[in-house]
Amino acid sequence: MPIGIPSNECVVIFHCDDYFLFSTVSNSSCLKEFTDIGNCIKFITEQSQTEIFLVISGKTATTALETILNFRQIHAVYYFRPSDIKYPTDRRKLSGIFNNSEDLAKQLNKDISFFREQHFHTSRIDVLTIIDHQKELIPQLNEKQIDFIKFQLFIDILQQTPIVEITSEDIVQKCNQLFARTTSKQQSNLNVHMLCTDNEQLNSFAQYPDFSQVVLRLHQLNEPLNLFILQKQLVDIQQRVLESTAVSVPLTVYLTKIISKDDLELIHSSCGGFINVGIFLLGTKSLLTARDIARKAVNNGLISVLFEIGIVDDIHLLTIDSDRVVFRLGAIFHVESVNLAPDGVRYVRIKYSDSQYQIIKKQIQLEAGVKLSWLTFGNYLYFLNRFEQAINYYNYLLDKLPPEHTDRSSIYNNMGLIYALSNKKDDAKKLYDKALKCAKPISSVAVNDESDDEYYSQMPVADITLPETITHRSTIFGTIGDSYYKTNQFKLALDYYKKALESSNEPQCHSYYQRMIRTITKKIMTI
Repeated sequence: MPIGIPSNECVVIFHCDDYFLFSTVSNSSCLKEFTDIGNCIKFITEQSQTEIFLVISGKTATTALETILNFRQIHAVYYFRPSDIKYPTDRRKLSGIFNNSEDLAKQLNKDISFFREQHFHTSRIDVLTIIDHQKELIPQLNEKQIDFIKFQLFIDILQQTPIVEITSEDIVQKCNQLFARTTSKQQSNLNVHMLCTDNEQLNSFAQYPDFSQVVLRLHQLNEPLNLFILQKQLVDIQQRVLESTAVSVPLTVYLTKIISKDDLELIHSSCGGFINVGIFLLGTKSLLTARDIARKAVNNGLISVLFEIGIVDDIHLLTIDSDRVVFRLGAIFHVESVNLAPDGVRYVRIKYSDSQYQIIKKQIQLEAGVKLSWLTFGNYLYFLNRFEQAINYYNYLLDKLPPEHTDRSSIYNNMGLIYALSNKKDDAKKLYDKALKCAKPISSVAVNDESDDEYYSQMPVADITLPETITHRSTIFGTIGDSYYKTNQFKLALDYYKKALESSNEPQCHSYYQRMIRTITKKIMTI
């Protein structure tokens, strides 16, 4: 099944008589047929993550059907040649009553196509619930919380990352991947044109429906490096938002989103926590506009959430026109309340909360032991238990950066560290060797750390080479020494710390290497 087409769908046919529809009814990826109500109920209850399209064929004598109709898994109900009808509590689930199998098949396939299309418009919701700040943060994180943090970290480093070269072939391939079986060839070409165009007017991106759709699909893939396909546009948007005039008076902005059942439960359970409702957010100041969109979605059987966003002073929003504004990429909010209105729309009150999140970010950096940069982002992914994504990120940079780029040695060095920490020593050694080949001898002028943060006064394990600097051999020797030290190979660690000390002119690093040499010497003497 193509990427993006949901596999969590199934057509279930319950036969109440001897007329069998078989699989000609639907082209769904999953179809199950039952004649025994007990087996049918058992199957449906086991499908906790599946949307069921339930076809009831023939007379409906069994009262057990009334129970099935209200199961959470039931997405839609269809009656074929019934003698009597039982209605689900939510009557919008009843998709039709049919006497002709062709009409049933037509409606069923239409609903399945709509369900699949809905997946492409369903927003991704990431939350970070309340954390115990008295304990280490990273071990407390679950999968959704890790996803929340990794995208926030990626957005932070996107602007400082060198603009990677994206070819038109890359864009065509990505659009075909994102919109397989959902857009015509003409529409796909429009997506490609939009991505290829170096347009300096943000308004054209904000008003281009496909831009929001492309960003949403990239976010759904759950792999941050996919956002590089839109790097130029996203960096431009972020810069314009940050340079915009800050809000001077409190106001409310509204945002309508289609979400999944799982994410709705996630929102309910995250009151008091942080929430991200998308990478690119285009909000409206008009409650009527947002409510009209939300109600239309509900009338089509979708779960619609209207976010009421409280904006306080000093928040930067980019004004598009009299009604619409753009938030900074990946804006973070605080969930205050969730309410279901009589019209079926969920109203979620959230408050802009970027500043409070910075406390979490600083704690993560302290635990990672290295300042966040585009060169250390992969190391953060590793500490967040995303080993494959970390390696994919560094390999992507190596593939896109020119061979002579001065930071390739840093990338090899940091990849080596990840493999070393994963106890893959042979792979780590190969990468360290590549880093040493790319590294340049240290110049007579020391390269100073540009960070003013007192928390990073010690030399980090990973290399934080910043723009317009180079990775020195001393840094790589020090990293190798760190790796051996962590695995208790003290003699090898001592050798590399001595090499690092000899080749370094940086006072801060000198102090670190000398301290490690003294520490290891004492350990060796006591063995």
